[in-house]
Amino acid sequence: MSATDLLVTLRRRGLALSVVAGKLVVQPATALAPADREDIRAHLPALVAILTVEREQFDRPEPEAGAAWDQHAAHRLMFEADALVEALGVNGRCPEIDTAAEAVYRAHVAHDPRAFRNAIERFVTTVHRLGTM
Repeated sequence: MSATDLLVTLRRRGLALSVVAGKLVVQPATALAPADREDIRAHLPALVAILTVEREQFDRPEPEAGAAWDQHAAHRLMFEADALVEALGVNGRCPEIDTAAEAVYRAHVAHDPRAFRNAIERFVTTVHRLGTM
């Protein structure tokens, strides 16, 4: 079972997973079986990476039309997306990843905040989908 599969399974059972101060929190923890705890320990770094990226995507406001380009923020987003590829063990040379990365690159070169954010979101979605295979 991959980290993404585990996350989906636990969420389907009604458990809420989050990262607080860099640590994984599961609520209600009393609903975890010993096997769940073992699976979580086995996938802890990947779970923390997935949840951190999800939270940052959720918290980030949508850029307004005509918003200024923020090179630092763009590089941080690309770094986070790349780290997710590694955390989920996805082949970065996969054609789907390559296509998604190309869209990110094009939006980055164009300095288009909206297109860039959309491309990053598509990239992260692709990584999550491939991480479940």
